[in-house]
Amino acid sequence: MVAIKIQSFEDIIGAFLENLGFGDNEKQKTLAFLVDEYNKKGKPDLAFFINDIIHRKVKYIFENVDWDISQKTALFKYIFLSKKLASKYGYDFFAKEQPDEKFVALMRENVLNPVPPCCYSEMPRQVIASPHPGKFLNKVLHMKRD
Repeated sequence: MVAIKIQSFEDIIGAFLENLGFGDNEKQKTLAFLVDEYNKKGKPDLAFFINDIIHRKVKYIFENVDWDISQKTALFKYIFLSKKLASKYGYDFFAKEQPDEKFVALMRENVLNPVPPCCYSEMPRQVIASPHPGKFLNKVLHMKRD
């Protein structure tokens, strides 16, 4: 298990970026931007600060997906990591107010549909034959034993 020594809020943001797949070069550039933004906004709650940036953009990217925000965020992180988008779009994702259209198109084409929607229909009537006790007892009594 990897141990992370946290000495400042930059370490927390850096660990968050590493979990999104940022390499050293992208991480340093994005970290500098996020620290500057964090200081400009009057040092709000750190977890809220990072998640707020992601949630605003995830709502825009997946506006047609009818999921809860936490599910959309998980989908975003999955696509971001699996397609290794940190090196190409990482800094721009955090720095720009609206994500790049190519990035948005790439994210939208990789949306997962884990379960198809339910389709309800009327079930046809079924004939249920009741068992006849006499026939059943006759079968049991005259059963061949091997």
